[in-house]
Amino acid sequence: MKAHPTSPWLVPVSVTATVTLVFGLLVGGLTLKLRSELHDEVLRREAEAIHAVAQMQLGAAELHLTDVGVQDPVQDLFAAVLESSRLRGVLAVRLYDEKGDLRDALPVLDETAPMPAWWIRFTRQNQPIARFHPEAPLESVYGLPVQTGSRRGNVPLLEVAVPLLASKGGQAPLGVAHYWIDGRAVADEFARTDRGLAWQAGAAFTVSSLLVVAVLAWAFSRLEKTNRQLRVQGADLARANQELSFAAKTAAVGAISSHLIHEIKNPLIGLEGFVRYQVGKPNDPAAAETWREAADATRRLRDMINQVVSILRDETYGGLDYRMSATEVVHTVHARLADLSAKTGVVFSDETPEGIELTARTANLACLILVNLVGNGMEAAPRGSMVRLNAGKDGQQVRFTVSDSGGGLPAAVLEFLFHPVTSSKQGGSGIGLAISHQLAQQAGGELQLVRSDPQGTEFVLTVPAAPAE
Repeated sequence: MKAHPTSPWLVPVSVTATVTLVFGLLVGGLTLKLRSELHDEVLRREAEAIHAVAQMQLGAAELHLTDVGVQDPVQDLFAAVLESSRLRGVLAVRLYDEKGDLRDALPVLDETAPMPAWWIRFTRQNQPIARFHPEAPLESVYGLPVQTGSRRGNVPLLEVAVPLLASKGGQAPLGVAHYWIDGRAVADEFARTDRGLAWQAGAAFTVSSLLVVAVLAWAFSRLEKTNRQLRVQGADLARANQELSFAAKTAAVGAISSHLIHEIKNPLIGLEGFVRYQVGKPNDPAAAETWREAADATRRLRDMINQVVSILRDETYGGLDYRMSATEVVHTVHARLADLSAKTGVVFSDETPEGIELTARTANLACLILVNLVGNGMEAAPRGSMVRLNAGKDGQQVRFTVSDSGGGLPAAVLEFLFHPVTSSKQGGSGIGLAISHQLAQQAGGELQLVRSDPQGTEFVLTVPAAPAE
């Protein structure tokens, strides 16, 4: 099944979004936990304040009643509760004895109302407790059950239960005072606390998220840069392996060619002498013409062999220290392909400025490459068309451009361009372009296919220019 390409930014964006979401949930959870703890701390503070006032009033009531000769603990307790009910915001107060029975209340309540079970455990441990009702009906002040909700007329209420301890000691409380207090102040404090927490959590989340995004962006950019370098190095390594493989193939071909040249050269000289001898005989004119064509063919073959031997000698012994102009190179190519031009009916055109020079080695290699490229163009172009060879200089490089008006290279050749045994010509070995590409590299240059379409083909050979003297 064909894999669908994915955007290179999909993974970084997904990872960043996931990390940001997890971090946001973490910040939100910690904020809610801190909010609950701060709310509990505010309620604990309110309960302890009421407890301290009630204990202080209880001690004062005990002294006053003792001075007047009254020894009723309930009277002591209720006197203390009445005094503490004068605190600002207290709406109602109830007094329960140590058994949990309602003993007194202000306003007066049903005396059968039991002590609420939710704060019995705390008060028996001598701990005050408070509970906040954001929206409670005022009926709860008069002993009715507390109803939460958003009904119209509900108000915030603070419910506080404090144990009352005798000032003369004792672990068990004498009773429990239950207060209903106006909760607007606590609600305002809760709101301020929530706003502060929300602002701090938002600021912490924003700053941390920006930092996380920046760090992840930097990390992914470095990772992408490393991946690009690895891809480039992998491509370079693959290309180097391919070139090494091709170099090994061409080296083998070169060894075979050197052996064939050595073996062919001497017999070819004898063959050429025999053919020339036959041309001089007074034979039939038709036969004489055939012998002359054979003599020309053997001469061209001998010249080609001598040229290859010369290049091989230059590669081995360093060659001669001389220079050739680009014009001489183009003229040499023109001369070697004159017979092919006449045979195919394709005109050879060239345009070369003066003053462009190459070393002898580079010029000889360029000649071999250009002869192959122009010859291919002549064989591919239709009769009466033109193959152009233009030369120019680009900095320290000499550019030779070969263009023809043939039908372009087939797709099979384009796919394996510069690979041996790939040819579109009948009986061709496909080794010409491969060797030309290798010779261009040997010359320190490059052979490139610039264009191949139904209008023709264009190759560019780039080789180093001769250094300035």
